[in-house]
Amino acid sequence: VCLVSMDQVTIIVDPNPTPAFAGNDETICASSDSLMGSPIVIGTGVWTLISGTGTITSPSTSISGVNGLSVGANIFQWTTSNGVCPNSIDQVAIYVDANPSIAAAGFDQTICSSTSAFTATTPVIGTGVWTLISGSGIASTPNSPTSGITGLTVGANNFLWTVSNGVCPSIADQIIINVDPNPTPAYAGPDQAICNVNSSLTAGTITIGTGNWTVVFGGGIVTSPTTTTTPVFSMATGPNIFAWSVSN
Repeated sequence: VCLVSMDQVTIIVDPNPTPAFAGNDETICASSDSLMGSPIVIGTGVWTLISGTGTITSPSTSISGVNGLSVGANIFQWTTSNGVCPNSIDQVAIYVDANPSIAAAGFDQTICSSTSAFTATTPVIGTGVWTLISGSGIASTPNSPTSGITGLTVGANNFLWTVSNGVCPSIADQIIINVDPNPTPAYAGPDQAICNVNSSLTAGTITIGTGNWTVVFGGGIVTSPTTTTTPVFSMATGPNIFAWSVSN
């Protein structure tokens, strides 16, 4: 006839939190980015820095900004939790590439040859490569800042030195190698034997460059030193030697 004794127990079953997905790894060229974790349906989430650097602006939201990233790997973890259930975690890596060194292709050149060498500055960050923009020429070692170059043509030959690193924007600089053609071979005319202190000089026609008469030995006044044919007066008795020089 005794009274029944009763007691109750409640078993609360917590659902597992939303599986954590921290997003895809990225490679960027900046010190700030966004963390793109999976939205929370069950439970709560939090971002934590595992390695590298970075300040998370909204640690408890799935999508958050992050500032102060350093060059290299910056690893973040997105953790979802609910009640007594095991946490779900996932990590994402944000790789930061450094901006390449400033490209310095060197000074423009004016030469009288079909070969030369580049004089670019060696990049501290990134790698460089030479490319032909106009004219002609073949770099023997395209990735070397001091590569030799062959096959240059007369006139302007324009080359670009481009320095790049990872996903960062490339930096480029141009150099012009001007090739002057060789002057027309100088021909001063035949030797003369005369009985007069006055005569004329007759050089060969110039197609490339300019000419100039000079007195090498003896005497004489050349009236038009820069023309192929010119009178010459007041020569001395004996040999009078004149040089016709063509330059370009």
